[in-house]
Amino acid sequence: VSNPADVIALADIADSCYVAPTIKDYVLDIGDATRADPDVALGVSPRGCVHLIRAAKATATLAGRNYVVPDDVKWLAGAVLEHRLALEPEAQIRGVRAGDVLRRVLDSVPVAAGR
Repeated sequence: VSNPADVIALADIADSCYVAPTIKDYVLDIGDATRADPDVALGVSPRGCVHLIRAAKATATLAGRNYVVPDDVKWLAGAVLEHRLALEPEAQIRGVRAGDVLRRVLDSVPVAAGR
């Protein structure tokens, strides 16, 4: 159980959590890959990428780290991004789900690709 001051302090710590440029690039590459996927009508926006980074920072903080690792991003991607994908009608008819697309994207985007 936490009080409001504890929550604010934890949020401040999470805000200061370090995200390496390669992790930021990785998140942007995930967003780009969703927009390029043929089953996707509307992919993850830059704002969605920002929210994934913020969630990864909070997860790292709660894990006792002051830095984000790629596994933080991968672990949260479904929860943060799935609902942001709009699939093509043909893909929906074939039974494709947003989670399927996201797993495919995460499997195809290299972690340290960089820009």
